[in-house]
Amino acid sequence: MALEHSLWRAVRWPLVVLLVAMVGIATATILDEVYSSEWSLTIGAPSLWLLLPVGAGWLVVAVVTYLMHNRRAR
Repeated sequence: MALEHSLWRAVRWPLVVLLVAMVGIATATILDEVYSSEWSLTIGAPSLWLLLPVGAGWLVVAVVTYLMHNRRAR
């Protein structure tokens, strides 16, 4: 991961992954309530078990890396 100069640039892609995960979970919830539980599992399972943990971990690593880099720069 390259060191970024601003916090926004450091966390923008992890936030996109988390946003996609939340949209997938919301879509799965809506599909489960309507009529299509097969599609809700197909969309919701990867969102919940893959995208959400990867995005959260990536976000933590990006923030810690950014803070450590700024601490050394001072």
